[in-house]
Amino acid sequence: PGNPEDLPYLLARATTTPEQDIAYTAVIEPYQERRALAGVRRLAPWDGTGPDVAIEVRLADGRRDVILQPADEATLLEVEGGLRFRGTLLLARFSPDGTLAEVLAVRPSTVTIGTAYQRDFVPFVEARVKAFDRGAPRSCTITLDRPISIPDAALRPLWTAITTAPDANGNYPVQGLAERDGGTVLDLGDTSFISGFDEDRQAYTYAFEEGARLEIPLTYHEKLTAP
Repeated sequence: PGNPEDLPYLLARATTTPEQDIAYTAVIEPYQERRALAGVRRLAPWDGTGPDVAIEVRLADGRRDVILQPADEATLLEVEGGLRFRGTLLLARFSPDGTLAEVLAVRPSTVTIGTAYQRDFVPFVEARVKAFDRGAPRSCTITLDRPISIPDAALRPLWTAITTAPDANGNYPVQGLAERDGGTVLDLGDTSFISGFDEDRQAYTYAFEEGARLEIPLTYHEKLTAP
């Protein structure tokens, strides 16, 4: 209810060679009467031909957002304004007077924004699945092979990213963590790890097995007080 009857769309084609990487960047601006955006531009030295993304979005109220997305987490993306970022995604919001107001970083290792902000982060924690609840209990748990520690500043809820069987899903919301027998037990709540049923064996199949790599990616959000 309330959705428009139709939406116009744009189909864009770029001619590249097999050796070239290209990034498509789209800024979606939903509005009815008053536009929220005043302009969008690429940040130097990013020229738009590589897989990294670096743009500035200027808002009608004078604020501006800088959005960085390196091609991979190992890449240190450096752009104008003294911005240096290694991670998956960075959003830095500046107030109308130019002061840094807000930072959102996904899987970051390091964030530098001029002289106003410099932080190093834990981008994710990882372990191996030692055991997990089979069947369909009311509350499913995964026991990890080592203890893990989640930084207090990381946003909640946490989600798992598990190396799974083909066509299976390894993303589950973490309801709680507890230390037990030299490892960490994740409480994943009312869910099930069943991915199918093997007719030949007459047994359930599961999204993953013992020994699978489990990762919890971390995101950080900070609002800063203007000086």
